Amino acid sequence: NSFAIEGNGIIINIDSEEAVPVRDYLNLKEEEIAQLTSGKVGIIETNDAFYAYAPVQRAGWTLCATVPRTELMKQVSSLEESYHAAMITFLLITVILLAIGIYFSNRIAKSITHPVELLVDDMQIIANGDLEHKAERYHNDEIGDMADRLNAMVDRLKGTIHDMISEHNRAEEMQA
Repeated sequence: NSFAIEGNGIIINIDSEEAVPVRDYLNLKEEEIAQLTSGKVGIIETNDAFYAYAPVQRAGWTLCATVPRTELMKQVSSLEESYHAAMITFLLITVILLAIGIYFSNRIAKSITHPVELLVDDMQIIANGDLEHKAERYHNDEIGDMADRLNAMVDRLKGTIHDMISEHNRAEEMQA
């Protein structure tokens, strides 16, 4: 609803040609009516409606538009619902992306730690005396290089032990 108020506080341009004072037409308090007719731009908020007003200097009027609170609150509620839906969507996408990130981080970590664990197992078998055991090369990377070096070290150790045994046997034969 919109209307104009003359400088003397009378509503104009309503269905009736009868002069209607603002206080009889609107359910406003005296200080709100004074604010409405002050010649300034503003908004008055009541329990029932919002009143936006602005002066028209040349005509000496104040133009006023009213919006029922329920109508405006429907739009605010709609905006709030849209905001909440957007926040829930954002949070859901964030959680999904975090879950995907954690999943792939674990896969990458496992692709590194699992071969290391297997290499450690191979080292333990060799440390327990099984020099015939060979560490398996699972990947063509640094860990695979470590498996190759471990196998080469074990082969050199077997060669050294074989040489030591041969030298020991020759030494015994020479003493006998």
